[in-house]
Amino acid sequence: MPHPGRPAPRPTPGSLKVRITDSYGLALISQREISPKRAKLYYHDPSLGAGTTAYILDSGLTLSHPEFEGRASFGYNALPTRRPDRSPIDSLGHGTHTAGLIGGKTYGVASQARLVAVKVVDAAGGADLARLLDGLQWALRDIVGKKLQGKAVVHVSPHIRSGSAWDQALAAAWAQGVSVVVPAGDSGRDGSGKMAGVARGALVVAAADGRRERLPSATYGAGLTASAPGEKVKSAFGASGTRELTGSAQAAAFVSGLVAYFKGLDAVPTGDAGATRTAIISRSLPHMVAVPKGAKVRFAFNGSGK
Repeated sequence: MPHPGRPAPRPTPGSLKVRITDSYGLALISQREISPKRAKLYYHDPSLGAGTTAYILDSGLTLSHPEFEGRASFGYNALPTRRPDRSPIDSLGHGTHTAGLIGGKTYGVASQARLVAVKVVDAAGGADLARLLDGLQWALRDIVGKKLQGKAVVHVSPHIRSGSAWDQALAAAWAQGVSVVVPAGDSGRDGSGKMAGVARGALVVAAADGRRERLPSATYGAGLTASAPGEKVKSAFGASGTRELTGSAQAAAFVSGLVAYFKGLDAVPTGDAGATRTAIISRSLPHMVAVPKGAKVRFAFNGSGK
C-alpha cells in the first residue's frame, strides 16, 4: 500500500490490460488482426497517458462531460472578443468529440491524460488561419513555459493547407520539441503538394474505415504519417451523450492520443518531436491502407503486440 502523502507507484510498462469497448477504433489501433471474439477489446498499457497533457485546437470542450472525469480545462479562446459564440462552451460539439477520442474514459486512447481546450472553431464550424496561428502560439507558449515538451501533444482539428505562415508555425513547434498532429483533409484527392510543408513540422493523419481501408473522402499523397480510424467514430458529444462522426480530424485524434500514450510510457525522449514521429511510425502497421497513387500507407498502432 502506498505511504500516505506519497504518489502511488507507476504501473510497470508492458503489463497489458484490456478494456471492453464498443469503439472499433480502439480495437484497430491495439490489435494487428481482429477476430470476431476480440472486436470489442482494447489492449493497452495501464498508464494510459498519465502525466501527459493534450492541447486541443477545436470548438472548445464540454468540461463537465462525464467522459473527462474532471481532467479537462479551458486554456485559451482565439475567437474575436465581440463574437456571440466566444463563450468557452462547446456549442458545436466537435471539440468535445475529438477530446473524447484522445482522452475520454471510454473512447479515449490515453484516458488518463489531461485535456486543455484551445478554442479556434466557431459555432458554425468555421476556423481561419489567424485563429489557428493564435491558438497554436498560445499552446506553444504554455507548453514551453511549463517545460512540458516531453509530456504534451497539440491536436489540430481544422485542416489547413500548406502555406508559408502555417508551415513556419509548425516548424517553430518542431524546433521547440513540441509534437503537433494535424488532419490530412477530406478532399478525396492527392494532396502531396499541399501537405509538403505541413509534414515537415507535424504528424499528418488520414482517415480509414473499420477494415483499415481508405475512406473515399480521405486526402492521400506524399507527406502522410499514417492512417487511423475515421469513419463513424463514436465519442463524447453534448452535455453527457455520444455521437458518431466521420473525418480526418477524428483519425488525427487517435494519433494525438497515441502520442500522449507513448509519452506517458516515457517511450520517446523528452522534448524531441522527431523522436515522437519516429515512435509513431516505427510502431505503426506497415503497408496497410491502399491509396490511388503511391505506396500503401501505414496504420496507427499502439504496439501492444496483439
